[in-house]
Amino acid sequence: MGAATPAVPGSRCEIRRVPGIDEFPQDNEWIIKERAWREKLGQP
Repeated sequence: MGAATPAVPGSRCEIRRVPGIDEFPQDNEWIIKERAWREKLGQP
């Protein structure tokens, strides 16, 4: 696992959002596979 934020009073943690598949080049082979997988499962 990567570096973790220490859980001590006064420590700060930065939360970043996870990009959606629409934000990647649509001709990327992994995006194509992800879209096919989501269609198969009926997910948006």
